[in-house]
Amino acid sequence: YISNTNFLIEYLDTSNCCINPPYQQDFYYWNYQYRDGWNYNEKIIGNPFVNSSGSIELTKLIHFGLSSNFKSINFNIKASKKINVGDDIKFRASIDRKIYNNINLMMFLVGDNNNAGFGFSLSYLIRN
Repeated sequence: YISNTNFLIEYLDTSNCCINPPYQQDFYYWNYQYRDGWNYNEKIIGNPFVNSSGSIELTKLIHFGLSSNFKSINFNIKASKKINVGDDIKFRASIDRKIYNNINLMMFLVGDNNNAGFGFSLSYLIRN
């Protein structure tokens, strides 16, 4: 047990979609009630692992997340991999810290098995 630490493991399985009547045309996010899907600005609401093209990709996926806070420094690690097909592990790691009352500095690393990128952001919160 580590205080101020959150750990997450998710498993997503969409392989049971569209089998057996009456569910043959009842995709998870596109059905008779939501013909355009559960999306906003062409992005799925609530699930980043399902595409927004209107077709369902039958997949099995595992997702891992870890976040922690130590002495005002926030650490986040996220990784996911499709386990029913050959796929790279996709990851994002970030570290951020408030450096002044309304200023936050973040550094991050994103990528997969073949490519990686590094970046940073500086944000300023305006309060009324």
